[in-house]
Amino acid sequence: MGTIETNSSQELRDKTDKSLEDERSKTDEYLERKSQVVEAKASETIRVNRLVADKDLESHRAEAALDKEHRLDVTGIRTSQFDENVLVQERERSDTALRVERENDDRARTQERIQKRLIAEALLENERKETDSNLLDERVHIDIESEHNSDRLAEEASSHDITKTALITRDQYLAIVSHDLQN
Repeated sequence: MGTIETNSSQELRDKTDKSLEDERSKTDEYLERKSQVVEAKASETIRVNRLVADKDLESHRAEAALDKEHRLDVTGIRTSQFDENVLVQERERSDTALRVERENDDRARTQERIQKRLIAEALLENERKETDSNLLDERVHIDIESEHNSDRLAEEASSHDITKTALITRDQYLAIVSHDLQN
């Protein structure tokens, strides 16, 4: 009887372990998908913001060029080569500052993603450790109860055998006494 219970308990444990592994696998896949979605959204937002900033910059530059042409048409005075160089240098500085700002933004977002992932992993690890601990406690408790019940069953079977032997002995004694009394 104990072997059957042990096999049944082991099958149940194996089934529970498989269920937990499947659940963890699904959770990992879900977190990975969600993480990819978040990163894709962030990347798309950055891309759109950059396109808007680039169009805005181009628009301002086009306005400056039109303003320069307008001044030339109105005043008939051409801008000097010095003014042109100053304008080119200012644009280069502006482009460099924008590029540096974007690189810093990219680094910050990458760091943010890494930190979010580490937090999620740490949270899952803590939850999994707690679940494992609870399962271990439950299994130890069930093992103790099972062993106690098995011991009680063995005692009951032993008591039953002793009682059965005593009843057989009594019946034999009564049969002998009854036979002797008849004679």
